[in-house]
Amino acid sequence: MRRVLFTSLLMTMAMMVYAEPVRLVVTETVLEVLPQYQAKIKRLLDRTDLSYEIEALPGDRALHLVADGLVAADLFRTRGLISNFDQLIEVPSPVHVQAFALIVPEEDKAICIGSVHILKSLRVIGIARAKINETVIFPMYYEGFEVATPDHALKMLKGERADTILWPDSPVLRAALPDWVTVCENSHVAPTTIHIAVHESYDWLVPILDSALQSDNAP
Repeated sequence: MRRVLFTSLLMTMAMMVYAEPVRLVVTETVLEVLPQYQAKIKRLLDRTDLSYEIEALPGDRALHLVADGLVAADLFRTRGLISNFDQLIEVPSPVHVQAFALIVPEEDKAICIGSVHILKSLRVIGIARAKINETVIFPMYYEGFEVATPDHALKMLKGERADTILWPDSPVLRAALPDWVTVCENSHVAPTTIHIAVHESYDWLVPILDSALQSDNAP
């Protein structure tokens, strides 16, 4: 009898957890640069039985909320950044694969056809707080800078405070580029996988989201 009551209690608690909307966050610039990502996330979450709320926030704010356990998960983080926080769990299946665009002034497009070794003499601008900067990108260059927006990066490039921009590629980014720059065919950086970061107190979410991702990625 006690076992039956205990099992019933667990089922009731699980139903209560599912009934409460799960708070999720995503960096607002992600939705601006990758507008299709919002539809993908909705499709993914609709594969689950979760009730959820998604809030778009500045990147640092979103990261602090999930790191402090005030929200359940951040929907767009690199593996390197997740690994910096002991309290965050990476959902194993990637939610996105992000390529990079190497942007140079039109007058310097010879950089595009040069070998990777030419980068050692150049200064590059990368996106702020990206772990890939210190682990992959900046070691390839003479000097590296981090900025938060493409506009800031372009101002630095035009002011000759840097030689190249290496930024997450997207159709929105390319459409917004001025005509005095060009995008190289080869960025010299392999695409990186993007994952969902879950706070450890919501670890029950990990298998649910991973299963939904596997179904979404299946041929």
